[in-house]
Amino acid sequence: MSKRKKRKSRRTNKTATNKLSPQQLKLQAQQALSNHHYKIAIQHLKVLLKSAGKSDEILALLQKAYTGRAEELAEGGMLKEAVSIWDVAIQYGLDPVDPRYLDWIVAAQQYYRLGKIYQQLDAKDQRCLQPQLAATCLSGNTSILNALAEEDPVKSGYQAAHDLLQAWCSGEDDKRLQHHMKAISFRSPYRDLRQIIQAWLILEKTPEQAGKAIERITKTSPFYPLAQQLQLAALDTPEFIEQLASLSLASKNCALAIRGWNDKQTVTLLKKLQQLGAKPSAKKLSNTLLGLSKQ
Repeated sequence: MSKRKKRKSRRTNKTATNKLSPQQLKLQAQQALSNHHYKIAIQHLKVLLKSAGKSDEILALLQKAYTGRAEELAEGGMLKEAVSIWDVAIQYGLDPVDPRYLDWIVAAQQYYRLGKIYQQLDAKDQRCLQPQLAATCLSGNTSILNALAEEDPVKSGYQAAHDLLQAWCSGEDDKRLQHHMKAISFRSPYRDLRQIIQAWLILEKTPEQAGKAIERITKTSPFYPLAQQLQLAALDTPEFIEQLASLSLASKNCALAIRGWNDKQTVTLLKKLQQLGAKPSAKKLSNTLLGLSKQ
């Protein structure tokens, strides 16, 4: 279809929508939502909003339509567009600190948005966003700190958390790590990092206790991917190999490195074993291992 025809089609659809009664608009919007046609639903609902005025029901439908459209765009890799859609929908009641929205902002590397959003929030919503800001700063995007007041917990707690993370990655002993952890309070936006490292220290001696500590890290926490790595580290080898297939490339590489399995030969072996399935026959397993030994 040519651009001219597309524009004409859109104008025709818009005119037809404008002629519908409020009841017809609502029914067609609900039908579009049921069919996951979020753009059409949004179009109907915006016209309905103008003609019928704001109501809890219309706002709830708009929130559902915009959420569906944003998720649709994000799943298609259009993260910036998903963020823009969510931005528009905040006026209709979408949560400005929804974890999905914040994840898309980070994935799209639009870190400046986090600082702007943060400044516009009340104290309660700021506390909700602080862990995401904290994790983003620890990942190396410290420019956010420049926009924060000195007493802000994200800024005031950053150095202690950074020192703890550096000490852990450098392999410092438990005593030094405990010293660094004392500088992070239980109310700090960096508290999940402290809890993960605390669990790491007791993983070998008391795996059950470490597991319970990790379970307290919710999936909505920006530190959850790190907690997930600890859970993987606690698995027996067969379970670990089974879980590898479900991981992203970055998570898989990290998990292998933690176990010291990131050399080329081991990675090749794991790939071959995964290709054999959960319960390969003795013959297939033997042939695979023999083939690798000849390489």
